[in-house]
Amino acid sequence: MDTSSAAAGISRGIPSTERAAALKCFGYSESDAAFLSLVAVHSGYFLRRQYEVFTGVARGRPSSRFLDQTVSAGHVHSTEFANRTEIFHLFARTIYRAIGEGDNRNRRPRPPFSIKAKLMALDFVLAHRDCQFLATEDEKVNHFCAELGIAQALLPRKAYRSRRTSDETHRYFVEKYPIFFATTNPRIASQVASFCYVDEGVLSTSGFAAFLKRYRPLFVALRRFQLVYVAAEYRAFRTAERAFLRFEESLRTPELNLPRGAMGEYFGLRQLLETRQYQKLDKAKLDRLRDLSNRFQHPKTESAFRAWADELKAIEQLGRVDAHFVFHQLPHRYDIFSPPKKTHSTE
Repeated sequence: MDTSSAAAGISRGIPSTERAAALKCFGYSESDAAFLSLVAVHSGYFLRRQYEVFTGVARGRPSSRFLDQTVSAGHVHSTEFANRTEIFHLFARTIYRAIGEGDNRNRRPRPPFSIKAKLMALDFVLAHRDCQFLATEDEKVNHFCAELGIAQALLPRKAYRSRRTSDETHRYFVEKYPIFFATTNPRIASQVASFCYVDEGVLSTSGFAAFLKRYRPLFVALRRFQLVYVAAEYRAFRTAERAFLRFEESLRTPELNLPRGAMGEYFGLRQLLETRQYQKLDKAKLDRLRDLSNRFQHPKTESAFRAWADELKAIEQLGRVDAHFVFHQLPHRYDIFSPPKKTHSTE
C-alpha cells in the first residue's frame, strides 16, 4: 500500500512565494521567510554565509539577529564544527507543516557527509536563482507524471515499511538533489530537465554509478536530459565524466547492457522469441530458453527484463537518448566536518 501524498501523483505542492508567505506568521521578515522556505525544501541545513548571500546583508548584526531569532524560537539547531564554523539545522516540524511539507525528511538530523552534500546543494541553488527548480517531492512527481505523462513506476523511488503495520510507503527522489530548468517555465516542452548529482568528496564513483542506475528508467522515458555533476574539487571531474560516458554508451546501445552470466543469456533468448526472430532460434536455444525460464521465474527478474526490453523498443521507435554531462565546481571549501563540538538548541 502506497500512502505518500506524492505517490498519488496529484499534488502540485505550494508555490515558493506562498511557502515564504506562510512563514511570515512566525515573525520573520519577508526575506528571512523566503530564505527559510528555500532551506526547508532544498537542504534543511545552512550556513551563515548562505543566509548573507541570499539576503544581501553584510556579515554582522543583521545575520546574528536572524540566527538568534531562529534558535530562540526553537526552529533551528546550531552546531559548531571544525574551525569554529556553525552549521544550522532547520528542524522544527511547525515550520515544515506551515509550508505543506510536514513529512519532509530534511528536518531529520544527518551525519556529517550527508550534511556536507546538503550544504553543497544549497550553494548550487543559490548560484542559480534565475533557474526554475522542482524543489519538493510533490513538484517532481507532478511534473514528470501529470505534466509529461511518464509512468510513476519509472521514477526513482525507495520503499519504507511501517514498523507497526505491513503498509509500505514509496518516496521519490529521496536524494533530494536539485532538479531544474534553465528557464523560469518548466512547462515549455522544449526545455530539458537538468539533474544534479552532488559529490561530497567520496573517492569513488560507485555512488554516482548507483545514482545513474536508479534514474535510468526516467532518463530513458525523457529521451533528453542533462546531468550536472556538482563538486568542490576539479579532480573529481575526469573520473565522473568517464563513468557518465560509459553510462551514455549503454543508453545508446541497451542491447549490450545485458546482465552478466545466465540471466543475460536468458534476456537475449527471450527477446528473440518475443520479437519473433525465430530464424535465430534453433532447437538447442529453445531448450535452453525453457530451462532458463524455469530458473528465473521471479518478479524482480521479470521487472528487470521488461525494463531492458522497453529500452530496446523505445530506441527503435523514438531514437537514441540525448544525454549531456556538465561539471559544476563550487567555489567554497567544506573542510569543516570533524566531530561536532557543541550544540545549541531551545528544543
